[in-house]
Amino acid sequence: MPKPPYFAKLLDLHSLEALQREMNRLEVDKGGIPIMSAKGISLLILVEQIPTAAANCIKQEILARGGDLVTPWSASSFEAPFVDVIFIGNLTTLRSTISKLYRQSVYDLPLIADIVQNVLVRTVPGYLPVAPRPSRQGVVVEETLEDLMGGRIPLRAGSHRAIGRPTLVPVPGHEWRFGQLTYVMGIVGATPDACSDDGRDRCDADAARRRIARVVAEGAHIVDIGGESSEAREHGPTGLQDEIDRVVPLVAWTRQAYPHVLVSINTWKAQVAEAAVAAGAHLINDVGAMRRDPDMKRVAADTGVPIVLMHSQEGTAYKDLVSDVARFFYEAMDAAVAAGVREEQIVLDAGFGFGKTVHQDLELTRRLRELTGFGRPILHAPSRKRTIGRVLGYPDTVAERLLGTGATVTMGIANGADIIRVHDVLDMSRCATMTDALVRGYCGPDE
Repeated sequence: MPKPPYFAKLLDLHSLEALQREMNRLEVDKGGIPIMSAKGISLLILVEQIPTAAANCIKQEILARGGDLVTPWSASSFEAPFVDVIFIGNLTTLRSTISKLYRQSVYDLPLIADIVQNVLVRTVPGYLPVAPRPSRQGVVVEETLEDLMGGRIPLRAGSHRAIGRPTLVPVPGHEWRFGQLTYVMGIVGATPDACSDDGRDRCDADAARRRIARVVAEGAHIVDIGGESSEAREHGPTGLQDEIDRVVPLVAWTRQAYPHVLVSINTWKAQVAEAAVAAGAHLINDVGAMRRDPDMKRVAADTGVPIVLMHSQEGTAYKDLVSDVARFFYEAMDAAVAAGVREEQIVLDAGFGFGKTVHQDLELTRRLRELTGFGRPILHAPSRKRTIGRVLGYPDTVAERLLGTGATVTMGIANGADIIRVHDVLDMSRCATMTDALVRGYCGPDE
């Protein structure tokens, strides 16, 4: 049988921009590209505990548009008042379904449309949101003639299409570049066990400053200064004033010595954070997620600086790992906003190595992108963690975890991390730069 004179290959294109570039290469009509590219990007969106009646209504609407809604068997019999569902569809299907839900006034359908659309706006660059118009009885604004025929590709400044990447409150003198590069946060512990890589360097002010100088020279965008030792975490909290005396002078010195570098204070104690911000810290890295010290909410609200909320829990029992972590963040963010913290201040850390088994750490890293639906920057902190040692067969040897950290950092960035928190800044900075070139695009010379 003669070989057919055709060629076929798989296309692995997961963004509107990438698919639109391919269509441009094929010289597709400019007006058709926005319409067809939206049909080529499919998503799965989980929504928990919606009214069962709403689930049955939505299923009919999305089926009519070529998508589907995953529901439990109990939904058809109305045996439970609320159910978890999964939206399945391409952007055209989802957008059309959202448009129809906005026209309804029963079973919280407009509210459900809102939360589904929020996920699309936060995670899909180029998505054209449906504009609900309650004052006009649910009439929605569809694509304008310019959108459909003008070929608005790629996105440009002033476009009303979604940017699809996280935002964060401004820091004076710094412009956040999420979606373009991964921020490297270098760890500096102002404690006897953390001032040097081997823990043998006496932690006086000079030793800590040498560590900061090295972290900056190796390419850190953010210096994360902490004053609580591992011994203190195991045997009791470091004295409050002692911790303040350790970190505040270092924060002030770093701001003066390296004005181009961002400074983070690593603490769960509100008074330490407040003193450090007063000394010039740009960010608060709170491993307690504003729960261990509730006064941290007041400090974050009063100072207005970005704050990292880390997931952690006692024990490793989860009903569903990623959903439980996401629910933790929903609750923590709601409590923060209720206390006056702006949502735009918040960074999320899934807590690699905290309250998780090896398998849970690995699964959460693989599924990290599922947390990007919050629209908040994601911090990934696997550096030298015990999980890496156990996978590699060196559970008690930190020195053997470098390459494992690099692999975990790479996967974290590929799966949506915006900030990596690491000890080995030079190696991990190079790792991040290479991963960014692969994942986010390379703008340097070809030769």
